[in-house]
Amino acid sequence: MKAWSIFALMSLVSAPALSAPDADVCYSAPHPLSMSASKPAQPQHLTAKTTLECPRAGNHTLAELVQAGWRIVAVNDESMSPIPTPTMSFRVVIERDR
Repeated sequence: MKAWSIFALMSLVSAPALSAPDADVCYSAPHPLSMSASKPAQPQHLTAKTTLECPRAGNHTLAELVQAGWRIVAVNDESMSPIPTPTMSFRVVIERDR
């Protein structure tokens, strides 16, 4: 009986770990930003055609990720300032149930 109780307790403790969501961080391709006074930076837009590179989920659009069972958790723009041209890309955090 004692062994059965320990097994039951262990399965209850490990159950949440088995159902933990799978997560990934995806990025769009970086686009150069013009920073001259005569030509101000043009905003980049995340569209239905934007392909995202995801280490775990692969390369997909937002619609393809949702169709594959992923949920969009967060979307941020990310600016980089490498010399000579600054760039901007989108960072998308996704998750799905295992």
